[in-house]
Amino acid sequence: MSYGSLLSHGRRILEALSPHYRVIYRPHPLTGVIDSRHAEADRELRRMAARVDVGVDLARSFADADLLIADVSAVLLNWLPTGKPMLVTRPAVPVARSAINDSVPMLAAHDDVAAAVELHLRADPTADARAALVEFYLGDITPGAAIGRFVQACEQLMDERDALLAGLRERGAVGR
Repeated sequence: MSYGSLLSHGRRILEALSPHYRVIYRPHPLTGVIDSRHAEADRELRRMAARVDVGVDLARSFADADLLIADVSAVLLNWLPTGKPMLVTRPAVPVARSAINDSVPMLAAHDDVAAAVELHLRADPTADARAALVEFYLGDITPGAAIGRFVQACEQLMDERDALLAGLRERGAVGR
């Protein structure tokens, strides 16, 4: 929750984008649970947004969007395979270095959000960096590739297990 941007960025993002874009607001399910200020900001953003995606499958939300603006969170990794541009809100607290944090543009609370969105929708200047992030974090994302890697890893582990058991049996450490 330390990376939440509702208080620092939320209203400014909606005010900057709503006149020009259809903004889809998808709050974290725990928004406002810890801090009542976040709950109030959430209520305000729900009133302002053109669409609030609660109870909608994340994949559906992603399919409906052309660009993502998100807090530092796992949602960024989920978004990467879409190939679409993304911007990250810069939290008020320090953020650990990571490949994704070093590659994706971070919006400070005072930045010109409309200009950043327009640039990334028009020119997509971070497309190559995001493609490298997909490879770095996810590897091959073609349909079936992940399950193939999973099955291969399972088979490798079973082979290693069988070899270890065979060695233990040869030494008489385990029964047949």
